[in-house]
Amino acid sequence: MFHDREERVAATVLNDTQAITTAGYAVSWLRQLPLIYTAEVALDQAEAFVARMPTDKLGLLFLEAGEVVQPDPDPADAYQTHAGQRRGQWPSSPEISAAMFARYDNKPSP
Repeated sequence: MFHDREERVAATVLNDTQAITTAGYAVSWLRQLPLIYTAEVALDQAEAFVARMPTDKLGLLFLEAGEVVQPDPDPADAYQTHAGQRRGQWPSSPEISAAMFARYDNKPSP
C-alpha cells in the first residue's frame, strides 16, 4: 500500500523500467526527481544502425529487387531508394507488416 503520490510514481517507474529493459531496450535517465522521471529509451541495435548509415541516406525507403528491405549501411549505395514526398503515400503490405513484426519479436537476450 502506498502512502503518498511520490511512492506510487517511483514504484510505477521501477516497474516500467524493468519491463523496458527486459524487452531489450536501454534506459538512460535524463532526470530522476520526485514526481518527475524522464528517460531516454533506445534499442542498442537501432542506435548502431543509425550511426552507421550515411547521412545522405537517412529517411529513405530501401528496395532490393522491388521489395522493401532494411539495408546494410555499409554498401547502402547498392540499393534502390525511394524518398518520401508531399502528398505521398506510405507503402504498406502484409509482407512489410509481417517483416516488421518478425524483426521486433526477435528480442535480444538479457
